[in-house]
Amino acid sequence: MTALPATFARSKLNEALARCKAEGRAALMGYLPACFPTPDRGIAVLHALVEGGVDAIEVGLPYSDPVLEGPTIARSHDIALRAGSTTAHVLRTVQAVAATGVPTVVMTYWNPVERYGVERFAGDLAAAGGCGLKNLANGATCGLAARHAGPCDFMAPQAVPAALLDKGIDLNAPD
Repeated sequence: MTALPATFARSKLNEALARCKAEGRAALMGYLPACFPTPDRGIAVLHALVEGGVDAIEVGLPYSDPVLEGPTIARSHDIALRAGSTTAHVLRTVQAVAATGVPTVVMTYWNPVERYGVERFAGDLAAAGGCGLKNLANGATCGLAARHAGPCDFMAPQAVPAALLDKGIDLNAPD
C-alpha cells in the first residue's frame, strides 16, 4: 500500500462533510463490518453503497464483544468473525472502498487497535487511504493516530468524554 499524506485523507472527509453542510443536508454514511457476510461480498456491498450515493463509508472492525452497538451489529460482527475477519481484512476493505474516492473511516473499539499495534495500525490505515477512526474516546489515541490519518475528525460531540474537553482537546475543531 502507498501512504497518502495525512492532510489528504483528513481533508477528503472534511470536504465531504463541508459539502453536505453547504447543501443544507446531513451526510449519508454507510456502515458494514469488514467480511460481512464474507470478505468479497462485504466489499461488493460497500461498493454498492458508494454507487448508491453515500457521502462516506464506515468499515467496522469486527470485535468479539461489541456490547455497546446493539444486537444487530453484534450479530454482524459474529458472522464476520466466523468468516475469518482479521485486521488485515479490515485494512484491505478500507483500501478497496477508499479507491472509489469516497472517504472511508474505521469504526472500532480500542482493544483491536492496541493489539495490532497503535503506530502500525495508524500507519497501515493511512496507507490504505483511510480517513480516520470512529468510536475511540481516548485523547492520546486520537492524537497519535491523527499524525497518520486524521482519525478523530468524525467523532460525534456526544461521544467525546468531558475529560477531553476539560483538557482543551476539541476533536471537532478545524485544523
